[in-house]
Amino acid sequence: MVGAAWRSLAEDLERELRNLDPSAVVHPTVDASGLLRLKVVSEVLNRREAGAIARRWQAKAATMCECCGEPDSAVRVAGPDVVTVVCADCDQPVVPASGSERSP
Repeated sequence: MVGAAWRSLAEDLERELRNLDPSAVVHPTVDASGLLRLKVVSEVLNRREAGAIARRWQAKAATMCECCGEPDSAVRVAGPDVVTVVCADCDQPVVPASGSERSP
């Protein structure tokens, strides 16, 4: 499950992209390692351009609390290959869910 702040970040990216391509859509997911991945679908931007933009926003998410959006949040290991990005106020046990989605 994509945290509320990460979902909001994806919505902000989509709004920004729509200045370049009104049909642009952003699909946020959480990958198997627990980090945000943004897939951009665009009729105007090529795959390389869209990927570069998405990677910049994904880098921002990697240090932003996925729940509340607090910048420079701690990354916590939740398992051997899973991380979560949460601030001290939102820190809670993480239970990996099946597939690529998980609950913060």
